[in-house]
Amino acid sequence: MTRAALLDAATELVDRDGLAALSMRRLGAAVGVEAMTVQHHVGTKDQLLDGLVERLLDGVLPDLPDAGDWQGTLRAVAHGFRAQLLAHPRLVPVVATRPGITPATLRGMERALEAMQPSELGPARALEMVYAVIGLVLGQVGMEVAAGDDTTADRVGRLDAADLDGLPLLQQAVGEAPGRERRSVFEVSLEALIRGLATGSSPAAEPQPAGRSTGR
Repeated sequence: MTRAALLDAATELVDRDGLAALSMRRLGAAVGVEAMTVQHHVGTKDQLLDGLVERLLDGVLPDLPDAGDWQGTLRAVAHGFRAQLLAHPRLVPVVATRPGITPATLRGMERALEAMQPSELGPARALEMVYAVIGLVLGQVGMEVAAGDDTTADRVGRLDAADLDGLPLLQQAVGEAPGRERRSVFEVSLEALIRGLATGSSPAAEPQPAGRSTGR
């Protein structure tokens, strides 16, 4: 009996029966031990939930690009995180609400920051970018799981049933949708975010402190 084995069993339990079914007793029954034995290995219920986040995030960064490629690193984080969430959609609320600060999770964050250096970014800006990507993925996966699709064409297509009288731009968008490329909302959002972060990472884009001369 190991902590890793219990976290794997807990993940399987949530995947199958939902988060509400997770308890020390149910987890113990699933692996054939008493609830006290489970608690000895994983701690409290909150610590168990943190462990589930840790286990999910452990598969996010199997491969990273060359050091210094911060945009490639952000893409790798985004795609890896999305894949893990889609594989375990019932864990999305846990990941969205737990702080993710177990030692193993923090080591994963450190790996991501290392891959983004050296570059024009410092660690603080790099971490800010990682958090921005994590927030984007959580939101996109939540909508994708709820709606059952991830293309702009599908979402625009749902407007066909709406009354668009007096809304000429929406009417035009719906009319043009069938001829447009079926683009992933996730990909469109991710690339827009990375372009925005790239613009914001430029030294020229940094705001001037109050009272500092701009050279004019």
